[in-house]
Amino acid sequence: MRNYITNQLHYVELKHNRFVANMYKNRKRGGATIIFLGIVSILILIFGAFGVMDYVTYTMKFNNIKSSMDYASMAAIQEIKEDENIEVNGTTVINGINTEVDENGEANVYNIFIDENKAIDAFYSTFKINAKISKNSIKNNESFSRHIMFLIANPVKEDNGTVYMQYILRYNDVDIAKGIINDPSQLQGVLNLGLQYMRNSLDTYSDKKKINININNNQRVNAFRMSPYFITVIDDWQINGIFSKRQTTFISVSDSKIYRK
Repeated sequence: MRNYITNQLHYVELKHNRFVANMYKNRKRGGATIIFLGIVSILILIFGAFGVMDYVTYTMKFNNIKSSMDYASMAAIQEIKEDENIEVNGTTVINGINTEVDENGEANVYNIFIDENKAIDAFYSTFKINAKISKNSIKNNESFSRHIMFLIANPVKEDNGTVYMQYILRYNDVDIAKGIINDPSQLQGVLNLGLQYMRNSLDTYSDKKKINININNNQRVNAFRMSPYFITVIDDWQINGIFSKRQTTFISVSDSKIYRK
């Protein structure tokens, strides 16, 4: 009888020891799991914070270029030709800068011409001050001038009453296109032709070569009308965050606000 009781006590004690051992192992495993999850959570927070910082850096640079581009375009469009007579499309017209109203008593918007050379110089100088990017700034072995295009448009009215818009597309210091259009809405087509030319010249990303810029989608703000225009496109310009690099396109449309009503 004594031996039986002793054996039973030994068996109970053995089960108790195993239970304690299992609890100890489970605690160790549970502690390791908690530590692992804690490390993973910290890493997620760190990478998340770096991601936010990267995006904030990119956004600040993006907004700086965008606002600097608008300031530069507004400075550029103020460079108006002051010659009394201006030759355009094989004919000579009188500069309309001093003509406040036309023969119908309406505000004159015709024959006011942007001086393209002075305007582009004004753009570059103003842009450099604000964005700290010069015409000759280099990125990815390409100068900034190879990533920017200008479209300058002037409304013309000849003595015989013929009305049209004259335009100049300038890219990399070369006038790649000159011509006339009958309606201001055609400027968008001219702009996209120049954009395709620039993208073919850069030849850096084929997936965007067929993507057009649609300015007239916003009729209240950017609908073209008879007015001098200075339009700037910066395409495929790389902006660096802390880690990421993004190719970005900017466009600025500036008209002369010459309505005198």
